[in-house]
Parts: sequence; C-alpha cells; structure tokens
Amino acid sequence: MTRYSATAPDGCLLEVEARQQHRQLTLSYSFTNATTGDRARSAYVFNRLYNEVDAKRVFQTDPHLVYVTWDADSIVVSKKLFPVPSNVRVEAPVVPCTSRVAPGERLDETLILPVPLLCFAPYPTPTVEYDGETAALAFELGYFLAHPDGEKLAKIVETRQGSAPMFVPFPQGSQSLLRVEIGLAEPVAVLAQD
Repeated sequence: MTRYSATAPDGCLLEVEARQQHRQLTLSYSFTNATTGDRARSAYVFNRLYNEVDAKRVFQTDPHLVYVTWDADSIVVSKKLFPVPSNVRVEAPVVPCTSRVAPGERLDETLILPVPLLCFAPYPTPTVEYDGETAALAFELGYFLAHPDGEKLAKIVETRQGSAPMFVPFPQGSQSLLRVEIGLAEPVAVLAQD
C-alpha cells in the first residue's frame, strides 16, 4: 500500500493510505501537529462530521461520514469546514465538531467508504455532477491552529463518539487545508448526489 503525504507551511503533516476491496474503499490517514517552539499551537481538526442533532442535543457524528465532491481534476473526499456556495443562503453554516491535536501529537483515523462513492455535501452544490469511474482521487482535511486564548472559545458538545470541541461561528478563511492526491490502482465508481 502506498502512503501519500502533504506538509503545510505551519509544519502540520497529513499522510494517507488507500486500499480498495470489492465494494469498499478504505482510507487511513494520520494528521501530525508538528508545530514547535514559539509557534507551537494546538490544532483542531474538522473531522467529526454529522448529519443531524437529536432531541437531546447529541450531534449524530459518524467517523465514516465524508464529503464527496467532484472538481475539475478528481473526486475529492474530505473532512473539513465546507464553504457555503455563493448562490446558497443559509441561516447558519454547518460547522463540524473537532478533535484537538496537541503540539507533537498525532490523530489517526480509518474511513471505510462503500463503493460506488456517493457525491455528498452539506449544501446544494453548483459544481458539475459526476457519474462514472475515476482513478483520480484527492483527500482533504481541514483544521486550524488555535492561540491559547482562542481555545477558550470552544464549546464542548456531546456526540455519538463522546464529547468534542466545537467552534461556532467559525470564519471560513481561518481554516487551513491539507490535500493529498491519491493514485488509485483501479478506478472507483462515483454517483451524483440525489
């Protein structure tokens, strides 16, 4: 299995491995917060996506829930703060819950995705819809580095996986993105969002 990686200017590192078996795509990723010295900050990763919040205010997170979109070059699988399209009005943007990664620490997660992948985003997207197969896949992970005073702005919420920090509202421009291009050995089927 090939490991793909990307490093951000702040030193944070994303490593991804992909494996295909029958009707499943497995993505294993590691996010390392490599900030050090005077620039050392806790990283908050937007990896706890949810579909709804139940009556008891528990966020219905799913570790295997990802956004799947098509851009000009590839299918993009992501866990991030998704931008609100310019032609969509919302009462409040969807902000994922986060995982805190202290300086020098690492977050590991394995995603098991059924194939065909289903295009999915939190808002209707004006981008081109795609049905077919592709071997061009990218994985994006959103995060931000928090100043110690900024960490106090976290609201702790309950999720299906336990307590998690959440930052609402959160400015889209303050998110950092790491993107890894993955060369798949076999094309993966993709279906447009219903």
